[in-house]
Amino acid sequence: MVQFRAYAVGESRGELAVLKFFGYTVPRRFGTYSIPISIQSAYLRHFAAGHGAQFALPITEFYIPGNYTGLLRLISSPDVKHIVCVSIYVFDGLSSCKAVNNQFIGREDIKVWCALENEVSSPSGTLSRLEHFRSLVKYSGLNVV
Repeated sequence: MVQFRAYAVGESRGELAVLKFFGYTVPRRFGTYSIPISIQSAYLRHFAAGHGAQFALPITEFYIPGNYTGLLRLISSPDVKHIVCVSIYVFDGLSSCKAVNNQFIGREDIKVWCALENEVSSPSGTLSRLEHFRSLVKYSGLNVV
């Protein structure tokens, strides 16, 4: 397995600084997964450490389906540049919440790290990849998502 360290150029003196991952966890079912928050947090902490990044305690979404208040809090902060989540499927219902969806897409300066799918992309790229994964599932004939 190839491992790499995630670095960004520091703003003050052009020095390399370790990235800070902001965790995003959801207590509700996403895709075919239903993972307790404590397991998601531990996995994301391990994922961040494996990439040489600092890990901020995750923002946990409310259980209510279609609620993205936690994500809105994350993307509203100008300090957040890297969001890490367990799976790309945590964003599966985001299109139903147009206001948050549009703000998420509007933050193209953010990188979204989806650990299980090994995906790193901008918010719009993440949603595009989610559509791609959905179509793969649809055409495979599997009824998993």
